[in-house]
This record gives sequence, structure tokens and C-alpha cells, in this order.
Amino acid sequence: MVGVLRESITDEDLKTAARNLGSAEPPSTVLAVPRLEMDLKAMKRFFKGEKPTEVPVRATKVFQIIYGFGDASGEGFGDVFLNKEGLSIHVGVWNYQSREESSNFREF
Repeated sequence: MVGVLRESITDEDLKTAARNLGSAEPPSTVLAVPRLEMDLKAMKRFFKGEKPTEVPVRATKVFQIIYGFGDASGEGFGDVFLNKEGLSIHVGVWNYQSREESSNFREF
């Protein structure tokens, strides 16, 4: 159904398609995509040994988990987070541009 708009598919069409999902016989042959050979060679290389291939990975980023909470209103914001250095507290009022944004934007 390539090129068919969602609005043109009725609920009955969807129900019929769902009922027929398990009833169709799979094709006896399929047409391979051009990259199949390359994918098979890669899989053969991954699984060639007795043991799984080890790939050493060095972290390029370090993440820190912190605990905290915050809130925002139409006029201002505040948050408190506990991290390894202690409490981190931020409070303030919105600038003109931020004050015009949605509450979802300000809470984010």
C-alpha cells in the first residue's frame, strides 16, 4: 500500500489485514538484495572462531548520575541537585524570551 494515505485506509481494512496475517503462505523463493553477500561475509567473520570475537572498547564519554528535583513557573525557576561535590542550587527568573515559551519548555 505504498503511497496510500492513512485517511484512506478504513478500520475494516486494518481488521481484515490483521486477520489474514497468519493465513498467507510464505513465498518459496525471495529476491536477494544487493548487500546480502556483504552481510553474509561480515556474519561469517563475526562467527568464525570457537569463542565470540572480543572487541575492546574505550569509553569516550563519562556520565554522572545525580539526584535532584526542580520546578518552573511563569515567573521563575528553581532546582536542587545532589552530586559528588554536594548540593547544587539554581534559582532565577525568566528572561523576556523564555517567559513567552510554553510551560513544557520552561520545565525542561
